[in-house]
Amino acid sequence: MFKIYLKSKQYYLYNSNLGIFYNKNKKIIEPLSLSDIGRYTVQNPTTLYSNYTSKDYLKIHTQVINNINYESKHKPQLKEVKLLDITLGMNCNYKCKYCLQNEHRDDIKFIPEEFLNILKNSNLNFKSIENVRIWGGEPLVYWKRFKKLIKLLREDLQYTKVIHTVSNGSLFNLEKANYCIDNNIHIAFSHDGPAQTILRDPVDYLDDLNIRSSIKYLMQKGLAHIILVLNPYNYDIKETIKFLEKKLYIGFPIKLSTVFKADSRSKDILKDYGKNGLETLKNNLLWGLNLKPDDLYYSYFIDLRRIRNTTIRHIIYKLPFASFKAKCPSYNSIERLSIDTEGRLLTCYADNPLNGLNYGNIKDISTCGWSLKSIHDREICKHCPYIMACMGGCPLLNEEDHKIRCLSQLPFNQALFESAFKEVFGKEIIKIEEI
Repeated sequence: MFKIYLKSKQYYLYNSNLGIFYNKNKKIIEPLSLSDIGRYTVQNPTTLYSNYTSKDYLKIHTQVINNINYESKHKPQLKEVKLLDITLGMNCNYKCKYCLQNEHRDDIKFIPEEFLNILKNSNLNFKSIENVRIWGGEPLVYWKRFKKLIKLLREDLQYTKVIHTVSNGSLFNLEKANYCIDNNIHIAFSHDGPAQTILRDPVDYLDDLNIRSSIKYLMQKGLAHIILVLNPYNYDIKETIKFLEKKLYIGFPIKLSTVFKADSRSKDILKDYGKNGLETLKNNLLWGLNLKPDDLYYSYFIDLRRIRNTTIRHIIYKLPFASFKAKCPSYNSIERLSIDTEGRLLTCYADNPLNGLNYGNIKDISTCGWSLKSIHDREICKHCPYIMACMGGCPLLNEEDHKIRCLSQLPFNQALFESAFKEVFGKEIIKIEEI
């Protein structure tokens, strides 16, 4: 049980395991009237779910199953896959301080004819797949290989929808921009703002006129955006956005979708935040989440507000044990699958197929599977008030990495929860204490 102190000098009692709020007299506080619920369901629901009530639709959309054994029963279903991640290779021209892939940089085989046979002989249905994403250390290191994979997808498999990939940007140019436009490829460019030359490379690729103009060109075609990982050197979000605006343009597309990706290989960087650094980061996130449509910088926080709205729905429907896959864009599920070009099944796109943790090959999907750590099994989750925002964190992490990740994500989940709470109850949180 937690005590939530409010700005109005009131307090609520909160059972995070049940998702229920009480007043000081132990009477349950209902967040919203039923007439208000609609604004927190997904816009334009598909006709497939048009006959469901809003609550049923919410459960389908957020993929919520309140089953204590759900994570352990997790299994990919090839016929149901809507999102396919393909790891092209693990080589990279950077060695970023916080990268999770700094080990096992060995090559991965890509023989187009063999990979095509693997895909054709599987139960994957490329007519129903809605999104293909290409990953790796730095996909543009393999430019010839990259184009062969695109040809395989576009010509051999007749896949016509947009293809996504992520790049550190340093190898980009006008030729690649035109190729992306011709082949409907969307690139997310990683950049750390003022921290770029501290954590990644001494030279900021956006200082190269040819690279910068090529990226701007692709952005203006609607096929590129920046991914910004918040860290100790750029947690002043407003200043970081100004920094990038000077190099790109006002209103450039960006996703602030995560906080610093610390694990046991990079946890030392958490110390660099300083005494009040993580609190300052939370306040900066809250500032962005609470902007109104006419406010300056509002357009930069669309992705964060999407996750905040998921948290709002969890508060409304009392779903503290919602599946983590409702939040994580990489987490495998029945409808999401990650493989490499040899057909190995990966836990998610952030996994390295050469680290010994791959779980079989889609050529024999019946033998594939993995053991995931359920939110119900983590003691730390039972004593956390932000569980509706966090959803227990990645179930693939071991206990040590999970705790480090939990600390690095804490300001993010605090901001999501406090901002969602304000939307639902119209009150600001001063502090939360376990009682």
